[in-house]
Amino acid sequence: MKARYLFFPIHQNFHWTILVIDIEEASWKFYNSMRPRGAMPKDPHFNAANQVREIIEKYVKDEYQTLIHPDKFQQQTENIINTPQQENTSLDCGILVCYIIRQYVSNNNIMPTFSKE
Repeated sequence: MKARYLFFPIHQNFHWTILVIDIEEASWKFYNSMRPRGAMPKDPHFNAANQVREIIEKYVKDEYQTLIHPDKFQQQTENIINTPQQENTSLDCGILVCYIIRQYVSNNNIMPTFSKE
């Protein structure tokens, strides 16, 4: 396995988010283009991402421990705050997930805003 990143788009309640594993950094990053607003509200999409992470970790531990050692990934999933946000009436979540994947693959920064152009 020579990939640096593994991408897991997640579709829940008509909304797309993405969980990204960075093998080199041994990190998990979660992107949600429609984070809950207000004083630290709970994000059900973040909870779903952590459930996906648990499934992936179990699978890796059971099947592919020689490729990705699960003990490397001890830190918590990072909920990326500075990521493009869609408007409440927008259907851009799938486009933003594709944008995030493209930025990773192209080795470019993910900008905190997303131009409509």
